[in-house]
Amino acid sequence: MREYAIALDVNDRSEAISLASKYQGKFTFAKIGLELFTAVGPSIIAEVKDMGYRIFLDLKLHDIPNTVRGATISCSKYGVDLLTVHCVGGIEMMRAAVQASNDQEGGPSIVGVTQLTSLPPIPSEALTERVSQIVEGGAHGFVSSGLEVGTIKARFPDLIAVVPGVRYDLDNVGDQVRVVTPSEAFSSGANLVVLGRILRDIEDPERIINFLERDRAEF
Repeated sequence: MREYAIALDVNDRSEAISLASKYQGKFTFAKIGLELFTAVGPSIIAEVKDMGYRIFLDLKLHDIPNTVRGATISCSKYGVDLLTVHCVGGIEMMRAAVQASNDQEGGPSIVGVTQLTSLPPIPSEALTERVSQIVEGGAHGFVSSGLEVGTIKARFPDLIAVVPGVRYDLDNVGDQVRVVTPSEAFSSGANLVVLGRILRDIEDPERIINFLERDRAEF
């Protein structure tokens, strides 16, 4: 799988729908994160699904295992395809999320967040430990900077690699610390590249779509 996800990182329902409509049929996934989910509630998931998107629900669940289990069950009822859990919560928390998803018909694939792209990289030993928790916990993939994907995929090629923090203009990265271009992400082994400001702020959507399709076609 090599796909793009449009990040609906806004706090207004109409703005989210407008942004999703602009790229409807162009990208497979839509990412719904904390900002939009807490602003307008879970009903936005069904609205975006009805537009033909698969849903990447990026809530980065991080709590005691029983709470994460319950939250995963609730998220499964929304019909989402991918759900994030933060690796810092430990292997038992990861297992709780995976088991809860497996127990639900059509439950989401669980992906573990290794380190936020707004933070500096963690030591390689810590990164290895977090990815090992993903594997031992039975999760389906991981979220990391594109700078780390190659190392992880070399050891765990079957994991789904989700890469946020993607820019074309690496001189204008905002609050991100570790960023890559779309082509760099795919060349490192990314399966799903998450695009936010790169789509939201562009004045010519067709131009960026052409660039993105070219980058994906190279790999």
